[in-house]
Amino acid sequence: MYESLGVAPAIALLIGAVAGLAGGATVFWFLAKVLLAGQTFLDPAGSRMEGMVGRVSQPIGPTTIGEIVYSRDGGRHSEGARSATGLPIPVGTEVVIVRYEQGIAHVEPWASFSQES
Repeated sequence: MYESLGVAPAIALLIGAVAGLAGGATVFWFLAKVLLAGQTFLDPAGSRMEGMVGRVSQPIGPTTIGEIVYSRDGGRHSEGARSATGLPIPVGTEVVIVRYEQGIAHVEPWASFSQES
């Protein structure tokens, strides 16, 4: 029964395999040359928040979370912030991040932080 099929299925399989490999190579080339070429990889040491200086944009209460704004890598960023000393910090105060935990920056006013150092 299968003797009458001839070589057509074998040729179709060969053409399909070559076309699949060519398509896969094209996709790989596109990913490697076009998409990955524009990638930048972050250095974990360069992404530390401790020591960054910012300014309070929403007041920080003794037990409430406020907001700070700071510049990094040429852009303006904001983070939720809590007072590291437990004292309220008004809007406009320049602060330094002393630790960063669970997405919240713990900050001290720059004036008091620089006097301790």
